[in-house]
Amino acid sequence: MKENVGNDDQMLRSLIGPAMLLIGYTLFGGYRGRLKGLLTMMAGTAVTGSAITRVCPLHAYCGRDTRSPAEKNRDHDTLAPAADI
Repeated sequence: MKENVGNDDQMLRSLIGPAMLLIGYTLFGGYRGRLKGLLTMMAGTAVTGSAITRVCPLHAYCGRDTRSPAEKNRDHDTLAPAADI
């Protein structure tokens, strides 16, 4: 999949994802096997994973891309073919 998570979005996800894991584990009883806690932990894992990989399947499905034009150009420049020497 193509990257579709911008820097600001990535920063929020890297804070919210681990917080959801912690809240699901402690406050919602994920450590006891309670469904609410386990579901919150699963969502936190997905959010954290999208922060790491910079790919959000939900954004891809909806056709959203939170990267700035500069971030999109940076990716385009790194994917350009190498010049023959």
